[in-house]
Amino acid sequence: MGFSLKFHCCLMSVMVFLPTLCCAQDYVKSRATYYGSPDCLGTPRGACGYGEFGRTVNDANVAGVSYRLYKNGTGCGTCYQVRCTNPQLCTDNGVNIVVTDYGEGDNTDFILSPRA
Repeated sequence: MGFSLKFHCCLMSVMVFLPTLCCAQDYVKSRATYYGSPDCLGTPRGACGYGEFGRTVNDANVAGVSYRLYKNGTGCGTCYQVRCTNPQLCTDNGVNIVVTDYGEGDNTDFILSPRA
């Protein structure tokens, strides 16, 4: 029992269309801060429960996020690209971070590790 030509066309359309959705998303403005750490790594006591792995995952480019992004823990492990808009503070190249903790700052969504 073979698949119909219609099925194959639909499947191909989905395979071509889905990657464009991932690349077409706009950036959302937010605020970020960072926490101090003598070794510039993440914290092993993050709310996501990663332990020591949470310190070094993603080359220690990790962050705690606001409740809005933490989502009761379902936001753990989510990747974000954080880009800077103020060239006096940082470059606009950005950094890809992994959520390993929950934290609230002064109207911030991201509390970055020193390495990030």
